[in-house]
Amino acid sequence: MTATSLTVLLLVLGHAMAQSSFKKNLATPKPAKPAQCCDEVASLSSMLEEMSKKQESDLMKVVRQMMELEKLNQQHEARVTEAESKYSEVYNQIEIMQLQAAQSAPQQSTSGES
Repeated sequence: MTATSLTVLLLVLGHAMAQSSFKKNLATPKPAKPAQCCDEVASLSSMLEEMSKKQESDLMKVVRQMMELEKLNQQHEARVTEAESKYSEVYNQIEIMQLQAAQSAPQQSTSGES
C-alpha cells in the first residue's frame, strides 16, 4: 500500500469511529447527578428572582416617569390656557380701542364742519 492509500484508510476508519462514538453519546445520555441538578435549579431560581426584582424596579421607574410626564403635561396645558386668556384679553382691548377710534373720528370731522 502506498502512503496515500494508507492515509485515506486511516481517515475513513477515524471518521467511522467518530460517528459511532457520537451516536453512542446521543443514544445514552448521561444522567445528571442529583446534587448538580439541585444546584442548577437553585441557580435558575435565584436568577429568576433577580430578574423579577429588576422587572419590578424597572416598572416602578416607568410609572414614576409617566407620572412626571403627566405633571409636565398639565403644567404646559395650564401655561397654554393662560397664554390664550392673555391673548384674548389683549385682542378684546385692541377691538375696544379700534371702536373708540372709529367713534371719535367721525365726531372730530363733524365738529370741525359746524
